[in-house]
Amino acid sequence: MFPESERLFIKSGTSLIQIEWNTIDYVEGLKDYVVIVMKEHRHIVHLRLKDLETSLPTFFSGLITS
Repeated sequence: MFPESERLFIKSGTSLIQIEWNTIDYVEGLKDYVVIVMKEHRHIVHLRLKDLETSLPTFFSGLITS
């Protein structure tokens, strides 16, 4: 879904937002959504955590699922 690059692109309303992977503090799953938490922002995206997990760059480690 996402190439291993320095950025993640998400849709927020009608806008496309780019987020640098290294600015993400953590990601949590919320049914069919993921919450991307950063220092100053929080984005809720209609995407399953399992689908995002396969696209995470290699420097993301310690993924906790429950």
